[in-house]
Amino acid sequence: MKTAKRLLAALLAAVTALTLAACNKGGLDIPLSQGGDGDFQKNMHQLEKELNGISYLCETDTGFYFERKLLYYLDKEKKQVTAVCGKPDCDHKGADCNARIGPDNLWAMGDKLYFIRNDYQMVNGRDVNQGKRVFSVNMDATGLKRVQELDFEPDGDTSIVRSDPISHRGYVYFIYSYTLYAAPLGADLKEARTVYAPELPEGQQTGGLVQLTGNEPSYTLWGDGDYMYFMVNAKQPDGTYRDTLFSYDPEAGETQRLWVVPTAGEVGHWGWEKYGVVNQWYVTEGTVYFFLAGNGLWRYDLDDGAYEKLADTTDRAEYGKAVFSDDYMLLIDDGPEIRDGAYTGEDALFVYKLDGTFVKELSLKGITDTASVYAIKMLFNAGNIFCFVADAGTKTAGESGSMGGVDFAVTGKITHDILCWLDLETGELTRLTEFTD
Repeated sequence: MKTAKRLLAALLAAVTALTLAACNKGGLDIPLSQGGDGDFQKNMHQLEKELNGISYLCETDTGFYFERKLLYYLDKEKKQVTAVCGKPDCDHKGADCNARIGPDNLWAMGDKLYFIRNDYQMVNGRDVNQGKRVFSVNMDATGLKRVQELDFEPDGDTSIVRSDPISHRGYVYFIYSYTLYAAPLGADLKEARTVYAPELPEGQQTGGLVQLTGNEPSYTLWGDGDYMYFMVNAKQPDGTYRDTLFSYDPEAGETQRLWVVPTAGEVGHWGWEKYGVVNQWYVTEGTVYFFLAGNGLWRYDLDDGAYEKLADTTDRAEYGKAVFSDDYMLLIDDGPEIRDGAYTGEDALFVYKLDGTFVKELSLKGITDTASVYAIKMLFNAGNIFCFVADAGTKTAGESGSMGGVDFAVTGKITHDILCWLDLETGELTRLTEFTD
């Protein structure tokens, strides 16, 4: 059995492109001018974030940029992954590596990449946080420039819950001390407008030591057409907290409450119903599409307030998770449990149109049969491209001991992420590169 499995792995490696991310010594083969019209890229903002995993993505005409400790570029035509650092013989470990940008978001516009991060500078021999700022670089990560301040006071943001900022149609939307602001890209903070100031839970309204309540505002920001949208866990009239969708019109400067995540009485039970959150949602052209694990694909019309169940997905994925694009919902039955260190999710991707029509089933066995996969982490759908990460990490034994008469053991895991590309039209699966920490 082991011999057959090794043979299968070798055959797969022979027919798929495996390109380890590395620095090109003679410069980067990346066009210096690429697409990016300034619109929020909806399909690039649904990935599962985790420590040391792929955190941020953006698409250009010729490829995809993503952050995983370093800035990488995935060429669409070559299916090749490269660390975006043009310095000869760079080992990517030093702070002076061009690929070490550490963003809180990432987008392309014109011939520049933009990102947001805290700006640390040396003051009297130590690194001091100067506050959160917008930066730009060239497409090859050279030419770093500070574009805009996003902290009213350097390092003064009191938010404990992290909410990622976004850019959409010339505006930067960001959270400072739990309040959501909008500012024209590159403008002075004096021009920032307040979009939404939430009612803070008890324990967050006074100075001194901050007491966590579990109901701190957590935002997911979105852009579609002329509007900016945001989902926030807002307090309801009955005192409970449920995810609530708002829109913001930058021309009129108006914020409107649109939708509250439904109750089981409205749509039936699903996996996360008791937490008041949906598993995945997507706004396009005045409609919210959302997936409920253990239930199905739904839509909610923001104009007439009507719900419609588009597809019951439980026959193919009892629970599962999904990503959306303007054309598809992609669904995988991932989990819900791991037995004996082995992945127990179904080895298939299910493709639905946004109207609920089932299109096809595509096999993932090319990766799950050749690696000890713990989970599939969905990244994005762009046209006929589906990119995902196969978590093939290795569990390690850690410390053990006893405290208070209770024995304990601490285990760790060596991260081993396999970045994959699945062609939705042909079903061809490509292993792009592997990351091991």
